[in-house]
Amino acid sequence: MDSLGTNVSTLYNNTLNLYLSATIPGDQALLEGQLRTLSGQLQKLIDETLPLDDQKYKDAVKAVANANQSVQSAINDLNAVANAIGQIAQAISTIAKLAAAL
Repeated sequence: MDSLGTNVSTLYNNTLNLYLSATIPGDQALLEGQLRTLSGQLQKLIDETLPLDDQKYKDAVKAVANANQSVQSAINDLNAVANAIGQIAQAISTIAKLAAAL
């Protein structure tokens, strides 16, 4: 039996793929709402489970914030995609360090 984390990650990715494939605006709107709800639930689980005062947690927060900023820049300027990919990789690496410390 897969863990909750594995199943939630799979659900999120599958729902995102379905959203990207959907052609009916009503379906897209419903799927987008479900993605937002699932994301909110994950945020609550993370924020209420991880030790907020841990340095690895703080490093992960900073890395994710930097990645989000890079992604926003890339959305506005497609020439910035390579930088965003690098920032996302850094965020993933930092999150992995936090997860390994749990």
